Amino acid sequence: MRFAPLLFVLLWSTGFIGAKFGLPHADPLSFLLIRYLLVLSLMTLLALLMRAPWPKEARQWFHIGVAGLLVHAVYLGGVFISISKGLPAGVASLVVGIQPLLTAVGAGWLLNEAVLARQWFGLVLGFVGVALVVSGKLGSAFGLDALWPALAALAGITVGTLYQKRFCPSFDWRTGAIAQFLPTAVATGVVVGLSDSFRVEWVPDFIFALAWLVLVLSLGAVSLLNMLIRRGSAVNLASLFYLVPPSTALIAWLLFDERLAGMALLGMALADMPPAPPEAYILRGKPPRRPRRWRETLRILGIDPGLRSTGFGVIDKAGSKLGYVASGCIKTDAAGGLPARIKTILDGLLEIIATYRPQQAAVEIVFVNVNPQSTLLLGQARGAAIAALVTAGLPVAEYTALQIKQAVVGHGKAAKQQVQAMVARLLDLPGAPSADAADALACAIAHAHGGQGMGALATLGRRVRRGRLV
Repeated sequence: MRFAPLLFVLLWSTGFIGAKFGLPHADPLSFLLIRYLLVLSLMTLLALLMRAPWPKEARQWFHIGVAGLLVHAVYLGGVFISISKGLPAGVASLVVGIQPLLTAVGAGWLLNEAVLARQWFGLVLGFVGVALVVSGKLGSAFGLDALWPALAALAGITVGTLYQKRFCPSFDWRTGAIAQFLPTAVATGVVVGLSDSFRVEWVPDFIFALAWLVLVLSLGAVSLLNMLIRRGSAVNLASLFYLVPPSTALIAWLLFDERLAGMALLGMALADMPPAPPEAYILRGKPPRRPRRWRETLRILGIDPGLRSTGFGVIDKAGSKLGYVASGCIKTDAAGGLPARIKTILDGLLEIIATYRPQQAAVEIVFVNVNPQSTLLLGQARGAAIAALVTAGLPVAEYTALQIKQAVVGHGKAAKQQVQAMVARLLDLPGAPSADAADALACAIAHAHGGQGMGALATLGRRVRRGRLV
């Protein structure tokens, strides 16, 4: 869909308008509680019909649920309460619209990601713009009691995005929505019950607003968002959110005659002047410069390719010290066709690269085994992994299993359990990672060691033939 990004901006903007339509006829938290329950029902039905994969571990449910509480309960609750107290929809969208900048800066502090000078400049412009808009109307059109919930919503979606990026960056959008909306609905229901504030007037305007927010926004816009991610367009998705405030302001002017004049319009122009997100530089093949305090740190992505399960491991190297960043597995559906499984590997690695922003990559070399068909399939999975790394502009080093074990354990015939134990020890992990993740981390460690054992030779232009360096 050529116009999918603009359609996404339009649909996302209508969320603020839908809130303003329905809030005169319902308490904000009562409105949201009904919305959450309807979304839960529809998403559960959709997940069952489409046989979507569910989170397999209790830890995954917990992290996705916490992210949901922040992104939905705090964010949507804050937006709805602020609008119900008189904050114009355009101003509410503008206040929470600087979230991508706050997220980028927070990622620099919490996730060791680079924060470009252009992003700092954009953050200052965003705050100046919001201050101009708010100062022109504060006291006359709305008060601080309407502004504080919007600021809480901004904090909620910023912290929620960082939390999700750190602890649960990848999950199925259907079952993930259930895992997020379930605790959100419970928490909202508890607050509504304790405050005894449930109030709904089932008038046509409220029913229309509720249906629009559930079907068009929670299902339509989210589905469109995931389509953009699958097609690679969501790498620059943060930039699209800067189009939401002017779009919301235009719709609010047409429907509610909300006006922004003079300094407020200048403020909106300043706030909506986004810098390019750091991920955009990655997929264009231009590794971003790290700030001075991180330049001595090298981030490495290790890959253990496999068609069924591709392991990945991300580490930081600062001098002689190694630090664990993340690890896991990209699992493909065995019932799906080969093209779909290859696409899953490619999309998964691109998402990992955009999330953790490594500077170099290392991939294990595959050798022919007794089953030529298995080797062929494994080679295609490895090709998908290398394609993702090259597309992202990363330099790729290749190592044999012998080289990796030699560099990590000390001898090339070490068992998997030995590799897992050494990886956990070298990275100071509380427990041994899974076999595929451990192999990927070991590959990254071999690359980080650089001068130890056979692992260093792969970077010197040597070739490998039948498991031996030549």
